[in-house]
Amino acid sequence: MLYEQAYGPEAGAVVLDMSKEKQSLIVHRGSLLRELLAPLPKEALHVNKKVASIKSMETSFSASPNGSGNDGGVEITFEDGTVDRFDGVIGADGVFSVVRKFVLRDHDWSSVGPSPSGFWDARRLVPYERARAVLGEAYLSGENERQYSWVGHGAFLLHDVLDNGTLVQCIMSGVGQEIPADRRVILTRERLMTHELKGWLEGPIARKMIDVSITTPPAATPYLYKSMCAYASTVITS
Repeated sequence: MLYEQAYGPEAGAVVLDMSKEKQSLIVHRGSLLRELLAPLPKEALHVNKKVASIKSMETSFSASPNGSGNDGGVEITFEDGTVDRFDGVIGADGVFSVVRKFVLRDHDWSSVGPSPSGFWDARRLVPYERARAVLGEAYLSGENERQYSWVGHGAFLLHDVLDNGTLVQCIMSGVGQEIPADRRVILTRERLMTHELKGWLEGPIARKMIDVSITTPPAATPYLYKSMCAYASTVITS
C-alpha cells in the first residue's frame, strides 16, 4: 500500500510506502466469500434468511445440569415466515444484531448498542479500462498497479486493482458531523466538490476519483459504526 498526500503544497508526495516492508495480496471481499462458500454442501447454506426474532425454549431449572434453565435451545423466526429450532446460535448479523439484543435482553441497550464511527464510506467497482482512462496510466499500468491511499483533511480515498486485473475498486470515505435517521448520505458531484473534497480539487486525484465513482443517479452511501463487543450469556469479550 502506498500513502500519498492528496492536496496542498505537498500534493502527490509519498507519506508511507508499506510495500517496502511487506508485500500483500488484495482480494475483493465478494470474491473471497465466494471461494469460502464454494466447498459447503448446498443443503447447509441458506441465503437471504434474515432473523426476525428469537425465543428461548427454556426447560425447568431442575432439568438443567448447570442450572441455566436453557437446555431447550432457541427458536428462530425468519423474515420469510419460516421457524426453526437450534441447540445454539452464533450471531454474526451486524451492529444492529437481533441475536445480540436477545443475549442482552435484560441490559440497557443504549449502553451497549451501535455507536456511530462518525464517517461515511462509498465503494464502487469500476471496469479496469474505464478506470485507467480516467485515473491515468500513472496509477494503472504495469508495476504501478498497486493499492494507492490518499490522505487529506476530512476524507480518505483509495483505489486498487482486483479480480485478475478486470476491476478497479474505488473508495471514498469522509467525516460526517450529523448522521441522518436512515444513516445514509447521497453523494452527488456537487456535494463532493463543494463540501467533502472542496480542499482537494487542485490535487492530483480528487477530480478523477469523483469522475470515476459518481453514479447517475447518485447512490446512497452508508455511515459506518464502530466495532462491537461479542457477548455469550453473561460472559463479555472484546
